[in-house]
Amino acid sequence: MADFPPIASLRSFEAVARLGSVTLAAKELHVTHSAISQEMVGLKLFIRHGRGVQINEEGRLYALQVREALHHIADATRLVQVNPRRQELTLAMVPSFGCHWLLPRLERFREKYPHISLRIQASLAITSMQQEGADLAIRIGKGNWEGTDSH
Repeated sequence: MADFPPIASLRSFEAVARLGSVTLAAKELHVTHSAISQEMVGLKLFIRHGRGVQINEEGRLYALQVREALHHIADATRLVQVNPRRQELTLAMVPSFGCHWLLPRLERFREKYPHISLRIQASLAITSMQQEGADLAIRIGKGNWEGTDSH
């Protein structure tokens, strides 16, 4: 995608084309007038009129396509923000650890990682993590369980 202009340039171009003013575009995008002007360097899509600009026909056609593309990007971003992909983490542990250590800390974990859904398996039986479907197991013992790395 080497031919793809920076998104800031596209946003600047679209705003100037729609508003017909570098100053108004800068105000809308919360940047300086010179920042907009720098983004517009090399684009032969406007005609200068004194201190203002007027979009030419080629620029008008380009602006329509850029505007549509920016709307698609905005829609895709909103979709991801509204429906973030949930991740699930399965923890296996002995019940006493879950009750006395983990449970008091769960709310803080949920606040910090709202996109992670925790599945907790509390059991005294020590089976393989694969059998339990666990991502992480917290156990008590010497740690020499078959098929696991322990720390």
